Amino acid sequence: MSNKPAKPSAASSDPPLFQRAIGKAAWEAMPQSYRAAHSFDPSHLLEGRARVTRGDGMLARLIARAFAFPPAQVDTPVTVTMTRQGSGEHWLRNFDGRPFSSLLTPSRPGHVYERFGIFCFELELPTGEGRMEMIVRKGWILGLPMPRTLLPVSDTAEFDENGRFNFSVRLTAPLAGFIVEYRGWLVPDSKG
Repeated sequence: MSNKPAKPSAASSDPPLFQRAIGKAAWEAMPQSYRAAHSFDPSHLLEGRARVTRGDGMLARLIARAFAFPPAQVDTPVTVTMTRQGSGEHWLRNFDGRPFSSLLTPSRPGHVYERFGIFCFELELPTGEGRMEMIVRKGWILGLPMPRTLLPVSDTAEFDENGRFNFSVRLTAPLAGFIVEYRGWLVPDSKG
């Protein structure tokens, strides 16, 4: 998948992808900063700061490079451009000039698919106490199922802290161990 933003889709009356995925009651129980981050049509830009830590094993470095994950940085500017694309969303993340993107689409209730090029993962989205987690449940490479023993482990959450939308993503994988962790905060672009 290209790192270019997707073309904006026509305006849609559909609820946001994550509202459809987690359900109306769970959506309404989430903090306002979370709902604002995931409510847009056709697109919006979030900006903030992040800290990135990377694994130092050879396989971890190769995986991080393949997915274009950002290099280790103590405090870096980050933007996320979210654009509706059909029934899903294209996310373009940019860590101080280092972009990587994915396409999120509907799955079964409480789940979404996230595609990174030739890889696709089904993520479970449990919510509670004002936070949503993203847990890898299934994966495919070029459409072929990945064995559970090779699935990455995602310790990922979105939550509110001091009225701001926060994210925390930590990825590990069998054989590779720790790959990357990025955590920080985002707010709507002040120019938009």
